[in-house]
Amino acid sequence: NIGSGDTIITNDTSVTINNLISNTGYEAYVNSVCSSSDSSSHIGPEHFVTSPNSLALKAKGTELKIYPNPANNQLYINYTNDGQKPPKEVVIYNATGSVVYRGVPQNSTGTLKVNTSNWPVGMYVVHVVSQTDYTQVRKITITR
Repeated sequence: NIGSGDTIITNDTSVTINNLISNTGYEAYVNSVCSSSDSSSHIGPEHFVTSPNSLALKAKGTELKIYPNPANNQLYINYTNDGQKPPKEVVIYNATGSVVYRGVPQNSTGTLKVNTSNWPVGMYVVHVVSQTDYTQVRKITITR
């Protein structure tokens, strides 16, 4: 049961993990065992996010706009939620799955301003998680 702290043992330098849940963040730890008496300490966590399904769903009364895309030094995340509670959190992951931004919106309608000036050029994934754990996902690009 991957995701509950299972151990995968392999003699290969890489491993493919099947049956992960789409659009979900995971953490992995790695250690090297050279012999029964010689092993490295755990390295990690390494964060990664599985790709979302191609089917996009929209919760009733919600709208998400992210602009500009591509972005340079600032990114704006505009969300509306029909006056309900604000999203639980906004998380932005880089291409390797590491969290580069995590914020908690204060209003059910509003705009988050995210400073991206120190982020490397590349693709990022934005997750906006509702109070009911519905997640809207968008891809963004940072350019210079």
